[in-house]
Amino acid sequence: MLQNIFKSEKNPSNYLSMDTKKQSGDSKGLLAGYCTETGNEVYLDYDHLIMHASICGSLGSGTSILRNSFMKQQMSNGGGLLFIDGGLSDTELETVYRNACSTGRKSDFMLIDPTDPENPNTYNPIIFGDSQEISSRIINTVFNMDGKADSNYFQSSAVGTLEIIISAFKCLGKAYNLDDLASVLINEQALMEVKRRLLENHEDSQETKQFLTLLSRYTTNNGFDMEKFKLTLGGLEKRICELSKSAFGNVINTYNPEVNLEECILQNKIIYVKLPTSNDNHDAVTLAKLIVGECRSAIAKLQRLPVEALPNPPFMFWPNECSSYIDFSWCRMFEQGRSSRFIMIPTFQTIKSLEHDGDTGLSDIVLGNTYYKFYFKQLNTEAAIQVANEIGMKSGSGSEETYVVSPEQIKSIPLGECLLVVGMEQIYRLRLPLTDPAAQSE
Repeated sequence: MLQNIFKSEKNPSNYLSMDTKKQSGDSKGLLAGYCTETGNEVYLDYDHLIMHASICGSLGSGTSILRNSFMKQQMSNGGGLLFIDGGLSDTELETVYRNACSTGRKSDFMLIDPTDPENPNTYNPIIFGDSQEISSRIINTVFNMDGKADSNYFQSSAVGTLEIIISAFKCLGKAYNLDDLASVLINEQALMEVKRRLLENHEDSQETKQFLTLLSRYTTNNGFDMEKFKLTLGGLEKRICELSKSAFGNVINTYNPEVNLEECILQNKIIYVKLPTSNDNHDAVTLAKLIVGECRSAIAKLQRLPVEALPNPPFMFWPNECSSYIDFSWCRMFEQGRSSRFIMIPTFQTIKSLEHDGDTGLSDIVLGNTYYKFYFKQLNTEAAIQVANEIGMKSGSGSEETYVVSPEQIKSIPLGECLLVVGMEQIYRLRLPLTDPAAQSE
């Protein structure tokens, strides 16, 4: 049986040095669970949580117990959160909404649900931010997942074109959406209408000059060569057109979106994103990447704010089942989030699920940037070995090294329990709270 006997060389008492008292009226943080050896509560204070956490566990291992506990406590503390539901379960939505209501936060709850355009709050992923941020957001989404748009040449050409067009939209001072962007990229008449309006209202602006220069590259004696223009986009125009006409087009093709992530973060809103279902999961991944891209822009802006203006408690970003939409841009988010009071808690089933095509770069980013690591039961030996290797080795008899926690021990973790690794120095076996943590702390 797995015992809580893991000791840290730097802290042999195995005591988690976190505040367990309320100080100056501030929240003591989040209850992670109870040490199975002592029964003591284990709290994670917000000053350490901004160094992020990760959760790794097989389906049915109990990760949702920890997630729901953390999110309800975050709501009770007055904090905001963004939850991307990659599990496609109505149960999760019902649980989060019920917890928002029970903690008096119903008015802060917002839902982005492309599967039900009659119900959710509207969202426009390409309207907030400057033209460079928005262009990068779109390019990182499309070129990282569309096999037809994987050339460095086309990516460089497309990002420049996109930035000029979005700058033109912003110069005109009119709201726009993905449908408008798609029209300009595939329809010469729409492209020329933008030119006409720029010349009519902003003839001397830098945006107009850049737009005219762009058009001149594809203008011949026979007029504008629309096919050549689209060719240099490397398939970007087709993908944006597909997005605007997709299942979630009714939700994101709005001129007056109710969800502005930057404002929602500062206002401590509770945002639930229910990813759409599809045969190839393409739409779900696209929406998740666009939302993460806007988060990246929002974090960059948070860094420019004074400390007293940052979210308090820190904002919590919970990308569930993140292995399908994580990319290398997350490294910057982890780094900037620490100074922006923006907690990232990515959840995934196995470490291998983060290693696309055998590349360990993404798993290194997640595990190297999370101070707290929660490990739940793994069902297969390969996944358990990866976790055991990540936790590390210890000196055994003679010169041999043995696992601190063996793969078999990891496979035997019971439902409702997990291992908590803190800064690679301390390891706890925890029993998760199954009742209302707020009630217990009163």
